[in-house]
Amino acid sequence: MTEAVRLLNSSGAPDTFRIEAFELVRVARYAARRDQQVLALYHSHPGNDLRLSDQDRKALSQSRWPWLIVSLDANQLNYCGYAAGSCEQLCVTDTL
Repeated sequence: MTEAVRLLNSSGAPDTFRIEAFELVRVARYAARRDQQVLALYHSHPGNDLRLSDQDRKALSQSRWPWLIVSLDANQLNYCGYAAGSCEQLCVTDTL
């Protein structure tokens, strides 16, 4: 990985997120112009809850890229990766 690109959260609420289709196109074109590829999309969940919300499940089922959900709890960094188009997960915890 060489770079993380911030996408616009169009939900307007601090506890939810929604990425519009034009943002996904923008990041794909950005990567292509640099002869790179998008590896995954990521977002954070507060309070160490790495489970997918109903909204997450719906969006992930339509995603062309895997997802990474990140949570910071005390001195632990927790994250779960989810395969593109499914809710299969691989969770990891790291102590900071």
